[in-house]
This record gives sequence, structure tokens and C-alpha cells, in this order.
Amino acid sequence: MRVCDIVFLVFALSAAHGASACSIAGSKEVSFAGQSRALQASQILSVTDWYVGLRDGHIGIADISVYARSIKGNTAHAELVSARVAAVTELIRTLRASDPIPLRSEVIASSSPGPQQYPEVVISIQPKCAATRTCCSSK
Repeated sequence: MRVCDIVFLVFALSAAHGASACSIAGSKEVSFAGQSRALQASQILSVTDWYVGLRDGHIGIADISVYARSIKGNTAHAELVSARVAAVTELIRTLRASDPIPLRSEVIASSSPGPQQYPEVVISIQPKCAATRTCCSSK
């Protein structure tokens, strides 16, 4: 699922449920400092809490994507970003254990550098509740 698909899903769910203040918490950013390729203990705990809360909560998880942007044409940056995406993907793979939840990862080459050279890896989920339209119900 690409970023535009997630944004569309959030807007569609909001529109379907009127003006209610509903959030499906479908994405999480993991920021890396400098040239770091590894997850810190605090990041592992944060991602784990977020993931388990979604998995075991009323929205559930149907699909997971892990992605980040790299600077187009910059091989060293692409390798750094790829290592970061791999670290986050491996954590999600471990948390997912034997659950048959589809997991995809991607590095997206961008022609314009972002703030701080794209230090974030994004984890996004498609909630199970989207199919049943129960994401904003009070179950």
C-alpha cells in the first residue's frame, strides 16, 4: 500500500463516519539519527507497543508496509535507507510471528531531498476494521 492509498483510506473513513473525531492510527514514523542503521531500544519498545496495540485492539491489522525515501542518484544514501528499512521490517516480521499478515517494504527514490535527508522510516497498516467499517465504532 502506497502513501497515497493510506491518505485516501483515512479520508474515506473520516467521510464515511461524518464529523466524528475518529482516528485509526494507521502509521508510525521511526526516526534515525545521523548515519545510524540500527534501531535503539527505545524505538523497539515504541514500535512494539504501537504494533501490539493495533493488532490486539478493535481495528486489527490486515496489511503492513514499511517504507522510506532516499535521495535519487545517491547510492550511499540509498544503502543507508535500505538498511534502516530492513531493520524496521525485521522487527515487524518478528512481532508478526506466525500471523499471516502481508508485509511489504520499499525504498522510494525521490529527486528532491527532504528535511534532514529523510531520516524517517514509516510503518503503515491497513486495518481489518476498514473492510467491516468498524474502525470508528466504540467496541
